[in-house]
Amino acid sequence: ETSYLFLLIIGAPLLLVFLWRVYRPGVIVLSALALAVAVLIFVLPGTAKVDGAHNAQRDPQTGAMQFTPGPLFGWAPLETDDNTYALRVRNRADSDSGHSLLENLGVYFQDLGRFFGHPAVLLALLLTLLTLGGLGLLIWGRGAAAPWRAARDRGDSLVDLVASLFVDRRWLVALVIFLTIYALFFTAFFTNLLGLVTGTSGSLLYWLAQHNVQRGGQPWYYYLVELVIYEPLLLVGASMGFIFLLWDVIRLQIARLNMQDEDRSLRVESSIGFIAWWALGAFLIYAWAGEKMPWLTTHIALPLVLLSAWAIQRSLQHVGLSYDDGFLPEAFSLLHRPFLLFAALFGVVIALCFVLMTAIVGFGQDAILPPWVVPVFLVLLLTLLTVAMGLRWGTRWALAALTVCIVGSGALYTARSAYRLAYQNGDVAREMLVYTQTSPDVMRIIRRLEEASRRRGDGLTMPMIYDNETVWLWYMRNFSKAQQTAQQLNGPPDESVMAVLLLDENMLQYPQNRQMLDGFVLQRYPLRWWFPEDEIYRLSSDWQTAPLENLSLLGQFLRAPFDRTVDARIWNYLIFREPGAPLGSSDFYLAVRPEIANQIGVGLGGSLSGDAP
Repeated sequence: ETSYLFLLIIGAPLLLVFLWRVYRPGVIVLSALALAVAVLIFVLPGTAKVDGAHNAQRDPQTGAMQFTPGPLFGWAPLETDDNTYALRVRNRADSDSGHSLLENLGVYFQDLGRFFGHPAVLLALLLTLLTLGGLGLLIWGRGAAAPWRAARDRGDSLVDLVASLFVDRRWLVALVIFLTIYALFFTAFFTNLLGLVTGTSGSLLYWLAQHNVQRGGQPWYYYLVELVIYEPLLLVGASMGFIFLLWDVIRLQIARLNMQDEDRSLRVESSIGFIAWWALGAFLIYAWAGEKMPWLTTHIALPLVLLSAWAIQRSLQHVGLSYDDGFLPEAFSLLHRPFLLFAALFGVVIALCFVLMTAIVGFGQDAILPPWVVPVFLVLLLTLLTVAMGLRWGTRWALAALTVCIVGSGALYTARSAYRLAYQNGDVAREMLVYTQTSPDVMRIIRRLEEASRRRGDGLTMPMIYDNETVWLWYMRNFSKAQQTAQQLNGPPDESVMAVLLLDENMLQYPQNRQMLDGFVLQRYPLRWWFPEDEIYRLSSDWQTAPLENLSLLGQFLRAPFDRTVDARIWNYLIFREPGAPLGSSDFYLAVRPEIANQIGVGLGGSLSGDAP
């Protein structure tokens, strides 16, 4: 689904720049078209009446969707207002419901017709075709007087680049390569031919539905919090990049107002401007999109990486201008003694502040200094270090050395966060990027059950029972005598059954299940657990007036940035990934015979008692 957003972010500015170079009225026309399509798709359709899962309520007799009519024309909602419809058109197997490929293809096109037959969608498609067709005629269809021809005669570089795509049919070669890759992967190497259609239409309609569903219910600043936790270096570097770019634009405009000749130093690199737009556009469109998930952060981080790299290079490229030939060579070197001295002192300052902050947080209320003193102390010491080095080796040299050291320390923080995420907490929801994950207890229990079964001398033939939780079908696949049961046990398990796995919700809904397991040892474990979002970053509607202790960590920081307890919690999470709140979880019970209970052990989360729920 993100391919459409990427195409919008990247394609829109390229098309607008092309029109600006070739046919400037087209910029207004295309902008008006984009606005009209957005209104038609997101404003004018009605709103479906949905349940908690965002499935539309329908008339039991006719199956018609119940809805609130849209403004102006009183239109019905789009079919994508119904999450059931979106899940059905997202993908389709060639043999779905036991039908043939052609039958399923016909049914799928009928399903698509329910969406594309909506008046708003039809009008949007018609406007798009007419507008693009009209622009094509205005740009290419007037012979020698065509704007395209005039732009070619001017020798416009962008127009020449576009024209080069038609030399030797390069565009056709590129299209064939694209379609080949698309066909191979979206049909699973031609094992699901319906993927040729569902790969585009299904993903688009599913995304439109999820935009309304707002799965996860994340706030607009969700990705900003992710970047602060995992990629603070990118935020600093990208901020520098935007400042440099804005400064270049201001200098260029001042030079033009003063009628000065534009030298190379006053130029604004178009590629950097494009990357800056990519970074800004990605953040804005993903902040607007209804579905926000941790793995989508990479689409925002990538342009920030490029912009940060340019900003760092920009900070270092002119450092040689302030060098004195009598003291330093004509190049900035990481191995030169002044820089090694600067880096060593920088490291001492960082280490000192790290130890000081750890001590302050560790002593808690008994600490003399509040935690916020440490970052102030850090900034002060680094400022003194930079000024002192600048007096000896030049201001630009000192700023360049400071930049390199900040980048190095930021890179170490990023590498440490990545290592902990990938290799230490990959299945532990203390990481915000983990979001929701099957707990490590599940796999550990399966391994212990396998070991217990082998110790009985019959391989993986130990009789077991599991309920309607779908993941058990996978985890219990190697146990030849494992059987699925209903949510409610019909009676006590047979004496040969050594283990029973039941969801916590089934134990609560059917209390007699506990009675049926008399003689078993019960243990509660987390099946899935998730990051405590409400306690960390969500802002309630009354966060500005509610008691501080009732707010999330972010709300507490915004309300009381110098509070000792708040600062300590932030430090503990950023450095040690201690959220200061219990992880959310959906749990299950493992009931085992007493003779194998000691082989299973306690879990990492949930209740550790074997009492009845």
